[in-house]
Amino acid sequence: MYCKTPSLYIHIPFCFSKCTYCDFFSIPTGKKEIPDVYVDKLLEEIDYVIKRYGISKFDTVYFGGGTPSLLQKTQIEKLMSKINSFRDENSEDTFELNCDDVSNEYLEMLRENGINRFSVGVQSLDDKILKTINRRASKKDTENAIKTLSKFTICHPETRSSVDFISGLPYSSKKQLLDDVQKAIGLGINHISLYSLTLEENTPLYRQVENDDVSYSDEKNENEWIAARNLLMDNGYQQYEISNFCIPGFESAHNSRYWQSLDYVGCGSGAVTTIFSDDGKSALRYANEKNIEKYVKCTNFEEVKTDIENLDEKTVLFERLMTGFRTAKGIDELEFFKRFGRKIEEFFPESFFDLMKEGKLIKKEHSYKFSPEGMLFLNKSLIELLDKID
Repeated sequence: MYCKTPSLYIHIPFCFSKCTYCDFFSIPTGKKEIPDVYVDKLLEEIDYVIKRYGISKFDTVYFGGGTPSLLQKTQIEKLMSKINSFRDENSEDTFELNCDDVSNEYLEMLRENGINRFSVGVQSLDDKILKTINRRASKKDTENAIKTLSKFTICHPETRSSVDFISGLPYSSKKQLLDDVQKAIGLGINHISLYSLTLEENTPLYRQVENDDVSYSDEKNENEWIAARNLLMDNGYQQYEISNFCIPGFESAHNSRYWQSLDYVGCGSGAVTTIFSDDGKSALRYANEKNIEKYVKCTNFEEVKTDIENLDEKTVLFERLMTGFRTAKGIDELEFFKRFGRKIEEFFPESFFDLMKEGKLIKKEHSYKFSPEGMLFLNKSLIELLDKID
């Protein structure tokens, strides 16, 4: 299964300030800079994973965080000089940006270094909401960022645009979210991620809700999300994954590899790596230490590997079903049988056959997939699927 052309994820765990809902590993620094020693260590680790796994090419590349757009020009040039020698010229290279950092000059510098897909975290276009969740960009800054991104990708058709929105945020409403999403649609943004707010226990927003400082409603969140989903689909965006929508042909190649349970290596403090066995039935997974100082000072990258797991066939099989059913393509029964030597129907709980009768789970040619309405039942269905596998 392992073809020596995995995806590469680069984690930049630094932020100027941290959003109140964020549970990702990142450190708020109050500075718009990233230490050179961290970038130098990333370059060392890229060399390490290339040699360790015999990598010939990176199929896709993704800079995530944290806030990658805090990287300076010289730092990006160093990283991309290394990465570009191990990627095809037209392969997808995604870079996440904060709205405050979006400018024509910065986008052009990224493009000149081989980055061809820009992902901007918008979340909302309302000042009160942005302030409540501690976003550093104002409504005006955020709108300008989307407009700049739109104009840039129109002028450079080889580049792609993506923005994120979140439903269910404090002080949000269905009308507010629909107006926000409509602005992105009107500007021709070709990929839009629509996430439903999840209250993570170790975040400030969770504590604010627990203390009744701000209100939150699951029902309100769900209604906002469904309304925005419908708006996107009515405007020609395909729901190719439960939280991701695009104009046909503008799917995220990098994220699609995750959903297909394919190899990826993660570089940086807190980054995760998953390498599958040759037959694809088992895998090695580990995370790098979530301690930036320890990561930077390490002399052997084996020293900073944590949470090392050897995933058995049952775990890999369930993850393949879980991620595959999140996508509009679903799972091809022939590919599933080739990988696991088992018929996919063996793992269906009784409820799946009821969903098929109701048209919520569809078999088309050789693939099983959930309909857009069926995806609303996905979490419950996956729990029943896991029980069946156990």
